[in-house]
Amino acid sequence: MSLLLVNLNSVVTVLCLLMALHLFFQKVSHLLAVRLLGACFLVLGLHASLLGLNLSYDSNVFFAALQPAMPVLFGPLAYLMFQSAFQTNWRLKRTSLLHLVPGILIFVLMISEQGRSVADFAILLSLLGYALVLSHLSWCRKTALKDVSEDTEIVAQGFNKILYLWLLIFTAYSWLVLIFDVLIVLEISTGKQAFQSIALMMTIVFKLTIISFTTFLALQKSPLLDWLYTSFSTSTVKTIEPEKLRVFQTTIYAFEQLIEDVTIYTQEVVSLKAMADRLGVTARLFSNAINHHYGESYTRRMNRLRVNYAARLLVEQPQRSIMAVMFDSGFQTKSSFNKEFKVLTSLSPSEYREKQMKETQ
Repeated sequence: MSLLLVNLNSVVTVLCLLMALHLFFQKVSHLLAVRLLGACFLVLGLHASLLGLNLSYDSNVFFAALQPAMPVLFGPLAYLMFQSAFQTNWRLKRTSLLHLVPGILIFVLMISEQGRSVADFAILLSLLGYALVLSHLSWCRKTALKDVSEDTEIVAQGFNKILYLWLLIFTAYSWLVLIFDVLIVLEISTGKQAFQSIALMMTIVFKLTIISFTTFLALQKSPLLDWLYTSFSTSTVKTIEPEKLRVFQTTIYAFEQLIEDVTIYTQEVVSLKAMADRLGVTARLFSNAINHHYGESYTRRMNRLRVNYAARLLVEQPQRSIMAVMFDSGFQTKSSFNKEFKVLTSLSPSEYREKQMKETQ
C-alpha cells in the first residue's frame, strides 16, 4: 500500500507542477487571478512531493514541518484568486499577505516539539476557516448573479456563471479536504502509520481525480477554462458607435420622463422587459442603455429610485412609521428594504432618519 500511495502521489505532483508552470507562463489580461491559481497548483504540487518524501524516507524536521503547512495555504490563495477574478479592478494589497499567517504558524508549531501537540488542531481550524470563507463568498456571488442576471450582457453572464461554478468546485474541494484530514487524524490517533491510512489513500485518489480532470480540460482548451484567459466585466467601458449612442440617449430620456411619475416604481413592480415594451425598444437595447448611462443594472437603478424616495419620506414625514414608508416606496419586505437602503446609503432607515433629524435641528 505504501508503494501505491507513493506512485499515485508522484502523479499528483507532476500534474500539479505542470499546471502551475502552464498558468505562470500565460500572458493574459487577468494576470493576477491566473498567477494566484498557479500558486494554488504549486502549493498542491509541493505538498504532494513532500508527502511522497515523508512516506518514502525518514525526512528531516524541516520537510516534516513544511508538508502540513502547504494545504493550509491553499484556502487563502483560492480566496484571493476568486476575489481578483470577480473584480477586474481588484489589486493585491499588502494586507493580503496576512492570509499567509496560518501557514507560517503551522510551520512554526510543527518545527518545535512543544507545538506539535496543537498543530493538528491548528491545521483543522485553518482549513475550516477558509472552507467557511469560500462558502460565504459562494453565497455572496449567488446573490450577485441573481441581481444582475437579467440585465447583464450575455458574454459577461457566461463568464460570471462559469467562474461561479468553479468557485463552487473549490468550495466543495475545501470541505472534502477538511473531512479527509479529520479522518486521517482520527486514524493516526489509533496508532496507524501514515502509509496505512485509508483516509490518506482516499485523499490522494480524490486529488488525482480533480487535478487530472482539470489538466484534461486545459489540454482540450475547454470553454470551462475560458475565464482563465479572458477578462470580462459588466463595468468594462466599451466604444459605442455614434448611432447606437444616440439611440441610448433617446431611450434614457424617455425612461427619465416616464419615471417622473413616482408611481411607476413605488406602486408597480415593472420588469426589465415590461419597461422596455413601454418605451418601444427591445429588452437587450434597454438593458445596455441603462448599463452605459448609469453604470448599474436596471434592478439596481429601480431600487435606487425607491430608496431615494423612501429617504425623502423619512425626513419629510417623521411621524410615519418606517414600515409605512417601506410600503409607500415600493418595497414588499422589510429585509429587502433594509438591505437595499443600507447598500445605497450605508445606514439603516432608522439610522438615516435619526441622522437627518439631528442635522436639521
